[in-house]
Amino acid sequence: MGPSDRPLRSHRAPSLIFLGFAQTLNSIHEFLVPQFKRIEVLGPEWVTKGWRVKIRNRERLEPPHVTILRKTIAWRLDLRTWQLLDVRPDPSEVPKALLEELRTRKDELCRAWNKLYPGNPVKSWRTAP
Repeated sequence: MGPSDRPLRSHRAPSLIFLGFAQTLNSIHEFLVPQFKRIEVLGPEWVTKGWRVKIRNRERLEPPHVTILRKTIAWRLDLRTWQLLDVRPDPSEVPKALLEELRTRKDELCRAWNKLYPGNPVKSWRTAP
């Protein structure tokens, strides 16, 4: 029995078999796409406090933005206007220092959005404040 003949041993195996995917390493890797694209732009001092920055899936019809998370609370930051999109949760809860750190990584954030959603690029990201 070779490596490709072995059955898959995980909770994902039934779904892969049900969907008709071949049981190869490449097909498994292509299938196991994370739900969110996590962007490693925050320093360890923010990560240890529970802050994360992600671009969520299925956001192609919305204005280009990143989601700032603290534990389970989420704020959406528009990449074109650099404003928080939502009234709730309260935008003042996002530390100004965190927003400034993100601003220094704006090029990286815009490239990540453009890569995931080429049909909805951040067109004016070089001229935005």
